[in-house]
Amino acid sequence: PPVHGFEVKVSRADWLTEHRTGGKKSEPWRRYCDYWWMVVPNPKIIKLEELPDGWGLLAGEKQLRTVVKPVRTLGTQPLDMEHMRTIARHSQRNQL
Repeated sequence: PPVHGFEVKVSRADWLTEHRTGGKKSEPWRRYCDYWWMVVPNPKIIKLEELPDGWGLLAGEKQLRTVVKPVRTLGTQPLDMEHMRTIARHSQRNQL
């Protein structure tokens, strides 16, 4: 099944920091995801023209809705053990 990656931004300032860096923060994870989503409580946090090509946008506080559907990324890599350990650590810590 496809792998979906999600990054949450809670404010416009938070998004602009990510946008200015050209997505460097998410880059280590995006290469393993078939789809990449930005998740925001309010769709006005991200102007649609700022959203990088291919990224999806989910918005909402109580119920998420798709604002922009992502495009499937070609040539994704399988998760390596280092990333699997990171996911496991965070899952255990946050009891997902």
